[in-house]
Amino acid sequence: MLNLGPIFKLTYILPNCKTFQQSLYVLVCMLAVWLHLKCGLSCVATNQTLTVLGFIVIIAINFGCLLAHSDLYHNYQPVSKPDPPHLPHDVHTAMNTLSLEPVILHLICCMKCFPKYSLASLPQICLQCETPQSWSCGESLWTTKST
Repeated sequence: MLNLGPIFKLTYILPNCKTFQQSLYVLVCMLAVWLHLKCGLSCVATNQTLTVLGFIVIIAINFGCLLAHSDLYHNYQPVSKPDPPHLPHDVHTAMNTLSLEPVILHLICCMKCFPKYSLASLPQICLQCETPQSWSCGESLWTTKST
């Protein structure tokens, strides 16, 4: 048995359907957020993955109900078909469920040679050199707009 906290306690017998659905919801959220943040899957592709996972879960639940009603388990009481769990449909809902807030880094990038500069120490021109003996890029990092 693997114990990862009260909602993730994986045993052979699930205490009730509600706990199973909560655990399933959190695990699907974790998978979606991991695919998006760690693997670099786009929001659109992650949302499509969540849709496919929803179909897989519904099919698995229906198969489990059919198996429970089959002759293999004739000694057991028939179970009613559970409502399909409501899974997240987008990565933002999954991130909100897990209480994750993205950290946004504000950086300036030279449009010519692409080094990153912090806003706190932003020079007027790009100081990036390709080699220690070469000249600096010299591209202006500031622009003036007329309004």
